[in-house]
Amino acid sequence: MFNIKDKIKITIQKNHEKIMKIRFRSLCFLVFSLAALSTYGVTYLLTEAGEHFISQIKADARKITNDAGLTLAEVFVKGRNRTSKDDILNAMAVKKGMPMIAIDLENAKKKLEALPWIESASIERRMPNLIHVNIIEKQPIAIWQQKGKYFPVDTNGNIIKTSIKGLENLPLVVGKNAPQATPELISILSSQPFLLKRTKAAILIGKRRWDVVLDNIEKGISISLPENNPISAWARLAQLEKNHGLLKRKLTMVDLRLPDKLTVRLDDKRGQTIYDPQRNIKIRPGIQVNGRDA
Repeated sequence: MFNIKDKIKITIQKNHEKIMKIRFRSLCFLVFSLAALSTYGVTYLLTEAGEHFISQIKADARKITNDAGLTLAEVFVKGRNRTSKDDILNAMAVKKGMPMIAIDLENAKKKLEALPWIESASIERRMPNLIHVNIIEKQPIAIWQQKGKYFPVDTNGNIIKTSIKGLENLPLVVGKNAPQATPELISILSSQPFLLKRTKAAILIGKRRWDVVLDNIEKGISISLPENNPISAWARLAQLEKNHGLLKRKLTMVDLRLPDKLTVRLDDKRGQTIYDPQRNIKIRPGIQVNGRDA
């Protein structure tokens, strides 16, 4: 062991950069050797003398590492937005001054990807003393409401088990299977950006179609989209608003489920009929039948 250290010290004086690599490889070999010995359960290592031997090797390894400057000085993180740096460092189980060879990159990657906001992570050890972390975070597109609890929903339709703080402006989606259907819904709503901005909530009806609420969750206009070709119905609503200001009227409901018929419910003028000259159809108020819309 002392011969190895003497050779390392001599090499340092000749070529500092080269010795960094030599020491690192020597230490890795030392660590793997210890692991192999432990696996095969060498009797000597189970004795008091064996324990002392291991402790001495570890101490020598730490000294060589410190002498070579192979201790962690900084962790650089790229792609972090919603994940705190403390959460990242704690998950990786790293701290300044620890030996570089003691950092388990594979385990650190798994721990990072277990954090709520992190979709994927890659970690690179850059000798002599730096760790570079690149993360890709999940992108929230809506808030899922279920049994009085709220969770962000990402672009893959997965819920993110974390706080919705700072995401209150995202549309609310309701329904047992709403998260999985949310990416498709947002794609539909995004086809008409000015309507998307007005969207406050969406309720998945029977796992088949959506009712979209505009302007106000409690007192807004409910838009009933059809099960088939909802994007066409959404475009139809946008055209009616642009050409005739349909949504500027005192409406509580617009039913778009039938392609050749448009039914609306007025807030305080239930008997009024609205005429759409472009489509040559009458837009009449909805009728309540046993608590359901006809």
